[in-house]
Amino acid sequence: MDKCLCLNEDNGHFYFRRRPEELTPEGISSLVDTYTEGTQVGQLLFCVNVQRALFDSAVWEPIFQGYDPDGPDDQELLRWLPEQQRRLEVVSEG
Repeated sequence: MDKCLCLNEDNGHFYFRRRPEELTPEGISSLVDTYTEGTQVGQLLFCVNVQRALFDSAVWEPIFQGYDPDGPDDQELLRWLPEQQRRLEVVSEG
C-alpha cells in the first residue's frame, strides 16, 4: 500500500479525547500508531501553533470563550454542532 497521504492532526484531539493519565509519550505513540499501521498516511503533522489557547489566558483568546457550562445547548459557540452533540462532557481537567 502506498503511503501518500499527509495528515494534519489537531493537537486538541489528543488532549480532549484522553484521560490525564494517558497524556504521556506512550499516549502520543499510540495515537501515531493508529495512523501509521494499515493506513495510507505517510506523513503525520501536528500543528502546535493554535490560534486560540486551550486554557484560560490573559493574552490569548481561549477556544471556549463564550461557552457557559450552565447555559443552554443552543449557545452561539455550539451552533455549528449537530443538535445531539451540543452537550459537552469534560473528559480531562489537566
